[in-house]
Amino acid sequence: MSKAEFDKYMALLLERRMELNELLAKRSKDALDASREEEKDTLERARASYANDFNISLREKIIRDIREIDQALEKITAGEFGICELCGEEIQKKRLEVRPNARYCIRCKEDIEKRGVFK
Repeated sequence: MSKAEFDKYMALLLERRMELNELLAKRSKDALDASREEEKDTLERARASYANDFNISLREKIIRDIREIDQALEKITAGEFGICELCGEEIQKKRLEVRPNARYCIRCKEDIEKRGVFK
């Protein structure tokens, strides 16, 4: 992979990381605001509890995505970016365009999903 390609993917990853950080901050603020609201009845408490659980789940996913982006950025620095972690083959450029933090090539990712092992 050329330096220009590494730079392009680094820019994509940094942009996505910034978006995720903003989303995480908003979700955290929303959770804090929701915890301060008074709930009046059982239905409102149930709705608030569901919304809180959903918000926690979404924040955990955002944090996982940020970690994956950080790992991809480390791989760029090490010159190992774009290599499938399972088979060692180059990850397809189309896949990296859509998901620059991809850890696996399409074939290996499909195999992982077929086996029910999600990484």
